[in-house]
Amino acid sequence: MKKGLILLVTCLAPAVCCLGQGPRSWTSGPLTWNDFQIAGPERADTSATSHVSFSLIRENKKVKTKGITYKYQDVSAAIDPKQSWVKAEGQNDRNLRKHQQEFDILQYYAERYREEYMFYTDPKTDRYENYFPLEAKHKLDERDYLMQFKSTLEEYRKTGDANAYPVSREDFDITKYPYQLASGASEALFSLIVVVPMGYLAKSFSPAFGFSAGYGYREGKNYFRGDLSVGIIGFKPEGYDPVYGGSFSTRGSYLGLSAKYGRILLSDDHINFSLFAGVGYTSWKEGNLISPPTASGLTLTEGLCMDLHLHRTVDFLAKTPQARDMSLQFRLYADEMYYAAQKTIIPTINFSVGLNIGFRKMSRI
Repeated sequence: MKKGLILLVTCLAPAVCCLGQGPRSWTSGPLTWNDFQIAGPERADTSATSHVSFSLIRENKKVKTKGITYKYQDVSAAIDPKQSWVKAEGQNDRNLRKHQQEFDILQYYAERYREEYMFYTDPKTDRYENYFPLEAKHKLDERDYLMQFKSTLEEYRKTGDANAYPVSREDFDITKYPYQLASGASEALFSLIVVVPMGYLAKSFSPAFGFSAGYGYREGKNYFRGDLSVGIIGFKPEGYDPVYGGSFSTRGSYLGLSAKYGRILLSDDHINFSLFAGVGYTSWKEGNLISPPTASGLTLTEGLCMDLHLHRTVDFLAKTPQARDMSLQFRLYADEMYYAAQKTIIPTINFSVGLNIGFRKMSRI
């Protein structure tokens, strides 16, 4: 063995803990003599000219670029300056390059560990039992990476050749990590709505203003959604019928339940256009929601939807790795309610604007 001793710290503590004790990450820059802060031993029988304390550290990180936020766990090689030393006679460029190469080899295994354990699970228990797709069932403990490093280091000291273990500060770009999104996506939609009654309803009710919430599932260009809408009708205590005379109440409530099917016509990273149609139940009531309905019945729905993409979060730290998409959604649609008591079809014009949040599972390519 050549002069020099490597101390492997086989316990992977969280980065916050490690950094509190002083280790410095490989990503912070090349080694300097400031990374060897303690004095070497004075014993004459000590043949070693240096002692380096290397370890692995991990840290949860968040990177935002081009409207996408990436959450992931970084794993990096580290040196502990408070436990590393080089004797004065060993402080030369050749020794510094040798230790830098050893540091680079450990970073090579740190990057392998990071890539293979990118799909991290169970943050509640802090147990690093990581997710793998079916085609990668193996799971190595962090000590295996350190043992591989130790074996490689011994070979490097014999040959002086580390070309098989290249590393680069630009080598691992998290924003280009080769993941793929599952074909299906669950979505939640929260909207503000306005419903304008026409025909028979227009004589009795003002427009309804309210709130709509829905859940949907998207598969390719097709999507399915269920919605619940609640609205308050009118803000004035009464109105006047210019044809038949007399006053009437314009206050009341609106309730809508619907199931819709839609198809995306145009889609890119910024905007989506889709058409949808559906069926449901609609109720217009004087007074509050629990009063008898003034008009209610089966409703047919059709309309146009536009999504403006706002943001995507790619989360490798979730128990099941996922991508979360957020968009602003505008919907313009018409409802035709069949009012059995009058044997007539009553249309309404509807508009909604809301926040759409979609969740998609991820896997490795």
